[in-house]
Amino acid sequence: MDSFRSELRYAIRGFLRQPGFASAVILTLALGISTTTSMFSVTDAELWRPLPFPNPHELVAIYARGPEPRASNDPVSGADLIDWRKSAPALKGIAGYGRSSRRTLRAGLAESVRVSTVTPNYFATLGRQPLFGTTINWTEACGPDAAVVTERAWRRLFGGDPSIVGRVVPLDEVNLVICGIVADDNSIGSNPDLYVAFDERSAAFLDRAEPVIVEGIIGRLDGPTDARIAVAQLNAAAARIAADFPAGRAGHSVSIEDLRDYWRSDSNRSRLYFFLSAAIVVLVLSWVNAASLLVSRAVRRTREFAVRGALGGGRLAIARMLLAVGVVLA
Repeated sequence: MDSFRSELRYAIRGFLRQPGFASAVILTLALGISTTTSMFSVTDAELWRPLPFPNPHELVAIYARGPEPRASNDPVSGADLIDWRKSAPALKGIAGYGRSSRRTLRAGLAESVRVSTVTPNYFATLGRQPLFGTTINWTEACGPDAAVVTERAWRRLFGGDPSIVGRVVPLDEVNLVICGIVADDNSIGSNPDLYVAFDERSAAFLDRAEPVIVEGIIGRLDGPTDARIAVAQLNAAAARIAADFPAGRAGHSVSIEDLRDYWRSDSNRSRLYFFLSAAIVVLVLSWVNAASLLVSRAVRRTREFAVRGALGGGRLAIARMLLAVGVVLA
């Protein structure tokens, strides 16, 4: 151990005599390691990390699609969503969300806020717990004009005051009751400032002639239920709806997909894997360049190695010296 410490001190003195060489090796390795670490962190966050909800493997995206090849997803009416919910016991929750919109909140000063409309069981289906207040049966607890505020908007608009739960604030021409505060989340779409609820009992929501459009639907499988059972139940319901209301529904089918994979599009996945592969190539090249620098330095030290050997230093001593160089660089 003492001999290895002396080799470490000798390696440090050698690098101090040649700071340019040490700097070149360290910067070469730092470039490769930092590039790969950054891309790995981005890829992990976007593709590999599970959704931040309880039992994320149970969460699925549900969508309808026409018979044409490469058809885009169909918008779903509120009435269809209610029928799917009744007809698919393999799913213990089916929730929907609408398109976000800009509206004006008057909490002191008028503020433009982004509002997303969701079904009342949206938070319960995800298992998304509140920081304050409630998100379970929130429209029953606070009435149909209830709202849930995201953490970022809560801090920006209300100064992080938890007593806003239960307070009435005007949004455009409607007085909303703040029912809960939830943590920010961008894992399934952008993070709005406020959530408000669809009124599922209203005639407008249940009207099939001029339907309320639900932009996206999520579901939660009932524990170990096979997803294929849920698909069969949903398609049976879709077939009954198409028989009763054939306009625009003939030949359409319902599919489900893991919610995380649904939000990680194939194009994004391909791009991320491409850049991650490129970062790994940069890392390997940095290793090769650093090794080439070390080999060239070792070649220049052949006379030193010969002297050490003549003085009784064997191959083990030379290997120990080179190991000390690597340890110091690391």
